[in-house]
Amino acid sequence: MRPSRVAAATTLAILIGLGVMGAVGVTDALAQNGPRRGAWGRADRNAQPAPDGAGYVSKAPTHQVRTELAEWHDQARSRKIPIKAYIPAGAEPEPGGWPLVVFSHGGGGSRQGGTYLGEYLASRGYVVIAPQHAGSDIEAVRGSGRGLRKMRENLLKLASDERNLIVRPQDVSFVIDRALADGLPGVRIDQGRLGVMGHSFGAYTTMALGGMRVDAGGERDRSFRDARVGALLALSPQGQGQFGVDAGAWDDIDTPVVMLTGTKDSGNSPGGSYTWRTEPFKAIKARGGVPAYLGVITGAGHMAFADETNALLDGLMGGRDPRFHGWIGQVALATFDAFLRRDDDARAWLDAGGITAATGGQVSWETAGTRK
Repeated sequence: MRPSRVAAATTLAILIGLGVMGAVGVTDALAQNGPRRGAWGRADRNAQPAPDGAGYVSKAPTHQVRTELAEWHDQARSRKIPIKAYIPAGAEPEPGGWPLVVFSHGGGGSRQGGTYLGEYLASRGYVVIAPQHAGSDIEAVRGSGRGLRKMRENLLKLASDERNLIVRPQDVSFVIDRALADGLPGVRIDQGRLGVMGHSFGAYTTMALGGMRVDAGGERDRSFRDARVGALLALSPQGQGQFGVDAGAWDDIDTPVVMLTGTKDSGNSPGGSYTWRTEPFKAIKARGGVPAYLGVITGAGHMAFADETNALLDGLMGGRDPRFHGWIGQVALATFDAFLRRDDDARAWLDAGGITAATGGQVSWETAGTRK
């Protein structure tokens, strides 16, 4: 690759590390500018993230999975929202309907993000819907140009546009509304079992739905809390100083939350410590009350939580391992089993830090809050 492309890709890697862009978007974008090498996630998708007998094992039966693509329209906001849905196939829903989890992609991503989690959770009886957030998706990064320099300019605009802080959580609440109103014909959703998960900018979105306050759109301490959401999974969350988040941002979170990061998951400056990403957990733990969990994967970088990436970016950022998706899948399934299905064994596994034992100590684990 030419030096100019290496420099541009380095800039993209920094922006990804700061949570501005997700790996799916950067993979798609770089594919426009050269061959893709070393795609990591596709072959891994064929494996069960949490095979029986290794770590957390759900009581839920295993299902085949079908996917649907659709474009929903939020008339109140004159906003189109493309979605990808992962649906248990060939089975009757649980009493009351299927539990629903919404996945929010990282900046520069798309509705194709989080496939490994969508497929796995759906195979265990969850409907998973991944909306595409216009304004902070791959189309916003590509813009009118296809060069890396233009992409870099678009990324900087994306990161500084406060409208994205507002519309992202609103998108998720709309997706929940539409799903409950038979947005997927014939797929009945249980309105009492709703969860949200997301990576990078999607982790911001996830925490906002749980009550994290942000400064956005000229307003301080703005809340996008959706009281219907019963569980949160934030992958590579942000600390204060980014996305309108300050020291008191997490004071009102009252939804059970699990956060995952890695020791190579850069902080809020190039090469910064991953500990910046643990600030939300520390704040919630200090306050007490709500169940909260923090997992840190030894050796995992920002890309570890995404489906796949580009060989150049892997070299720049590192922190990927074929085992990581399996560990993340175990935690995701246990999280939603515990707080949406109210499974006592899943809750006990989280409380005891079962993932640490399952990984031979490769994932450290902290807990906070009282049992609900």
